[in-house]
Order: sequence, then structure tokens, then C-alpha cells
Amino acid sequence: MIKILEKYYSNQFNIETKTITEKQYQILHEKIVNYFGPYCGYAQQFLFKMERENYNKKWL
Repeated sequence: MIKILEKYYSNQFNIETKTITEKQYQILHEKIVNYFGPYCGYAQQFLFKMERENYNKKWL
């Protein structure tokens, strides 16, 4: 999901590293929940499915 967020939402979620610490994860999680609200789970599923279909169902 980090790659997908960087690709489509780089203005909202500034992610500078490929790996994140537990604290960075908690901060990112809070930003995602605040941005997508009660639909954050649906957003994750939709974005992941869309990206997999764009890459012919290969893992990212």
C-alpha cells in the first residue's frame, strides 16, 4: 500500500522511505483514517485491486 499511496496520493501522504518504523506506521495509519474516514477499508481494497489489475494481477 505504501507504493500505491506514493503513486496516487503523494500530496496527502508524504512517504520518504521504502520501509517504515512502528511510529511512522501509526502516524500514517492515522492520516489515512482521517483522509478516507469510515471508507478507509474500502479505499484500501479498491486501490489494491485496481493496481493489481493494472499490472495483470502480478504482485507489486
